[in-house]
Amino acid sequence: MSTHDVYVVVNASPWNYFVPLYIFFKGLSVGALCISALYTVFRSERFKTLAFPAAITSLLAFIPVPFLLLADL
Repeated sequence: MSTHDVYVVVNASPWNYFVPLYIFFKGLSVGALCISALYTVFRSERFKTLAFPAAITSLLAFIPVPFLLLADL
């Protein structure tokens, strides 16, 4: 039994660019939704100016998420 039989190293990356983009857009969408929810749920006046732009950003960032997930599958 040689060392090559025990330690097989694959040099090809199993992830293409769909997975990092999926994670980025999903995180951006959830983060913006959380900022928007701070004003909506708690009525915190500090976040009033950010609530609507964050909700729009969340919606726009979520649009490519299902397509990136399906493209990766």
